[in-house]
Parts: sequence; structure tokens; C-alpha cells
Amino acid sequence: MSKPDMALVSPSRGLTVGLVVAAIAGVCGVVLSFVSAVRELSELGVGDSPSTVLGVPWSVVGIAVFAAILGFAVVLLQRDPSAAPHRRVAMGTTLFIAGMIGLWAAWALTADKVITVTSPQADLDCNFTLLVQCGANLTSWQGSILGFPNPLLGIGGWVAALVMGVALVSAIPLRRALWAWFTLGVTGAMALVIWLISQSIFVLGTLCPWCMVTWAVTIPVFWLCWAELLRRSPQRRLAAAAGAVLGWIPLLTVASYLVVAIIAQLRLDVIAYL
Repeated sequence: MSKPDMALVSPSRGLTVGLVVAAIAGVCGVVLSFVSAVRELSELGVGDSPSTVLGVPWSVVGIAVFAAILGFAVVLLQRDPSAAPHRRVAMGTTLFIAGMIGLWAAWALTADKVITVTSPQADLDCNFTLLVQCGANLTSWQGSILGFPNPLLGIGGWVAALVMGVALVSAIPLRRALWAWFTLGVTGAMALVIWLISQSIFVLGTLCPWCMVTWAVTIPVFWLCWAELLRRSPQRRLAAAAGAVLGWIPLLTVASYLVVAIIAQLRLDVIAYL
């Protein structure tokens, strides 16, 4: 291989190595930050004054930062060089905004979790009435289904949505496999949301404001991801049908909201509290 050829190949290899190192650093950072956050939150007690930023421990900030590093590294490593760049502004912007809102809700829930542990008698800003409140949800076992506060999952998950949104707006061609894994993660989030909705309405008898914000953004992202995944199918008819479904995402989202609202009204008589 001639020297000019080597000069063309080396930067690409160097970039790949750099991205692999960034991805490994991201994985290690997320795991260590997550473990540290779980330990810090579990060791908090009444009267403690933990070192926080915007109400959450620094380890939680670490989860978000390292998740972003990991996400961008994976996106760049999994870009499809055979596909022509195609900017998806509407979809990318939707994912980015949903990611920002979801991250904000997860952050707020984590901050409120710190308050419920260190100051149990404090009046949380999210506690409006006996029906609309987050205190009962945060202190219930349903709020820590895996042994740690559920919002910690959202911190990393919504950062992934942000990264995918940026990738689409930036016209980075993504492999279908990467989109399939992302959709699988979103489907898991949707399954968890459905279960939490049922627990909130039928067991706890409350409507957690920050939880409802999370529900509100998870639902359209779920529909959007599945429609986009099927649109990328090699089967032309399925891809065409999925492409048509993308235009119906707003209607599907509203219909999903109505189903939740009707169930909540029938079970909790929400209107009587207004």
C-alpha cells in the first residue's frame, strides 16, 4: 500500500479506535455512576444533607454524561456507510424534545426521591391533592421495582433518545440493527409504563405528575420507533405501509391518551377532584 493510501486509511482507523475507547469509557462510566447512585440513595437517611446538583447526587449526573458519551460513540460506530445521508428533521426533533422532557421528569422524580428520604415531612412541589401527587408513588415498592428508584433508568434511557434525535437531525445514516435495538429498549420502557399506569390507578389510587409526564412522552416515542423500524424493513409493502402509519402517529398518541384518561376517570373519578 502506498503512503498516500495509508494516509487515507489511518485517520479512519484512528477514529474507529477512538470511538471504541469512548464507548468502553461510556459503559464503565454508566455502570460505576449507576452503582454509586444506587448506593448513595440507599444510604441516605433523615436529616442528611447530601452533595447534590439541581437536587440530585453527582453520581446521577454521571449517569447522564457517560450515557451521552456511550450513545454518540455507538451511533458513530454503527453508522451505515452504504446508505445515503438523509436528514429526518421532524422525527429527530420529536425524539430530541421527548428526550428532554423525559429526562427532566426523571431528574425531578430523582430529586423528589432525595427529599422524601432526607425530609419525610417536607411538602413536595408535586403533591397537589390526595389524588394528584408523587409522594405515595415514590415511597411505594412500585417506585423501586428493581430495588432502586425507577427514575434512574429514565436518566440513561432518555439520554439515548436525545442522542438518536440528534443523529436523525444530523443526517447520520443509522443501521437498521441499531434502530431495532433502540426500539426494543423503547418497547421495554413502554411495557414498564403500562404496568406503572395500572399500579398507579388500580393499586395506589394516585396520579403522579412527573410520572404522567413520563407516560406522555413514552407513548408517542413507542409508536414512532415501531413505525420507523418497520419503514426500514426490506419488504417494500411493509415499509410503505409503515411509512403511511408515520403520518398517523399524532392520532395514535391522542387515542392512547384517551384510553388512559377514560380508565383513570372510571376508576378514580378524576373529574370530581377538579
